[in-house]
Amino acid sequence: MMIELPGAASSFDDLPPGSFFMFQRTKPEFGLCVSVDHIKSAIIFSYSERHHSPLWLAAGGLPNDVLISLPQAVVRSNLSSVSAFDGNSDVGGIISADGEVYIRAKESITNSFTFNMRTGEKARLRHDAAAVTFSEWRVGLLIGDHFDPIFEFQSLKSRP
Repeated sequence: MMIELPGAASSFDDLPPGSFFMFQRTKPEFGLCVSVDHIKSAIIFSYSERHHSPLWLAAGGLPNDVLISLPQAVVRSNLSSVSAFDGNSDVGGIISADGEVYIRAKESITNSFTFNMRTGEKARLRHDAAAVTFSEWRVGLLIGDHFDPIFEFQSLKSRP
């Protein structure tokens, strides 16, 4: 018998940086495991009003939660949301530069970090790099040939 599950139960400690995951609150929420100065943390994707940003950094991650690791998750950007990167991307915008993909998350109201989405490592972009940013993107799962979105992001600048 073949059994296909979209993800597997995991603890935060078992996730490698760069892993996309889901956790349950009043509704499903999502995150990306990252590393900040060798401390595993999580970017939480949430539009909850209790947070100061739709993508915020949870230092130390979610050590007490049972998570669902989603290793087959796929990120797709909206081509119509692309613009030249000027070094001041909105938090949450996906940045393509130097053959890598980056994302920025808020640590506090005044401080944000940039992360390599593939490795989960904190990154510093070269100022002279050719780069673009996508203000709209979504994460989903491929089921056969069908893309099933599970999280959608739209920056504050691109919202109507």
